[in-house]
Amino acid sequence: MTRKTIQIWLCVVIGGLVIALLSGVATYRYLQTHSRDVTRDQLQTYIAERGDVEQFLFTSVARLHEASHNLYRRIYSKLSEDEAVRRFNTLFPLQEDGTRRSVDQLFDGITTLEGSPVYGIGAYYREGQALSCEDKRRLFAGYLTVRQIGPAYETQFSNFQFYDEHNNLILFAPLRPDRLMFYRKTAPNNLDFTQEPQVIGSLPPNNPTEQTRCTPVTVLLYRPNDPASHVGCYTPMRLGGRHMGAFGVSLNVSRYLSHAVSRPPENGENFILDNEGSLVVHSELLTPGENDEETLHVLQARLDGAEIARAVNANGRVSGVLELSDGDLIAFSRIGAPNWIFVSRIDNTTSNADPLLQAAFWAGVVFLLVLSQGPGLVSLLAERSITIDDIDRAENYPDAPDARELVGASRSAASDQSRENARGDAGGSEQARDPRTG
Repeated sequence: MTRKTIQIWLCVVIGGLVIALLSGVATYRYLQTHSRDVTRDQLQTYIAERGDVEQFLFTSVARLHEASHNLYRRIYSKLSEDEAVRRFNTLFPLQEDGTRRSVDQLFDGITTLEGSPVYGIGAYYREGQALSCEDKRRLFAGYLTVRQIGPAYETQFSNFQFYDEHNNLILFAPLRPDRLMFYRKTAPNNLDFTQEPQVIGSLPPNNPTEQTRCTPVTVLLYRPNDPASHVGCYTPMRLGGRHMGAFGVSLNVSRYLSHAVSRPPENGENFILDNEGSLVVHSELLTPGENDEETLHVLQARLDGAEIARAVNANGRVSGVLELSDGDLIAFSRIGAPNWIFVSRIDNTTSNADPLLQAAFWAGVVFLLVLSQGPGLVSLLAERSITIDDIDRAENYPDAPDARELVGASRSAASDQSRENARGDAGGSEQARDPRTG
């Protein structure tokens, strides 16, 4: 193989690489755009279905609380103070430690004079002696509401409660493993839950419009060493602008919210944020462990929930698909009652992998096609290169024998071609002037 041939082959290879690179870039950009459009459409369909499912649970919570409000108003308006005080003192007797707690029959089960069953109820009133008659009427109306609403929604929610900001609590939870013994028997007389998120969040300055809200993931008050996570959803109860307390439910994250973060889209993950971007639940938080706080902080930093919340709030829609600053796609759906955001996030690196592989494949195909034409191109370019070199050599070195012959032959061929063309033109002109050719 001559040096000239090697140079030509090198040019063919470089040219093939350039063509392959350009075709690969064009293919990648087309496939990437097409792939992201398809992903957007799929996410839009996915979030529309999942958003409705996740909203249903909290719509049920809101309906539960609405029913409780309506019943409480009716009960309170019909309940006299004397009757309320008498029945309150019977069912929640004063204890030696100064508290009032529910009698055992309210949990074990009794039947009222009207034939209605009462079961699964425990109560704790910290300042038993200090309760006024009006306090007892207010709290007894809460008990009667919990007694009726709790069993009615038992198939959906395992617990239901009424509480206030003075450490008073009535709770329906018939399936609780400890049979509510903490509140009924063992809780200290200085138990203080006034700083719990659901208590603070229900107060008029913090919730003036009586909205249903939910707390971040927390542990249960009566089992502080239990790593199982719960979310408390609550709605304030007001009458004539007066704060009576709040109704609430406690949702076990593993039971009620695990399905929310399950079955994410391909190459994605599901999680729930509050409206400020704090993480409510993620699949990595469903398995209790010693490093839950550390896991939460790591997830918060990686997911950057604050950026997602800002983008969703700026968008203003109930659901949709957005692209974040790092190129990741998110599908979001607002969960109205607790004011949360359900999010499905697709990793940008994985979503770009398939177009990149396809573009690399087609770039390789183009390069091989160019190389397959290499021998023909090399042969053609080599012949033309030899001819041009010979003519250049003959012009520059006219004394060389082969050069004179080559130049002479080239010029003779050119002269012959010129004369042939001239005769053809002349013949054509004569024929045009001959009238017989009319």
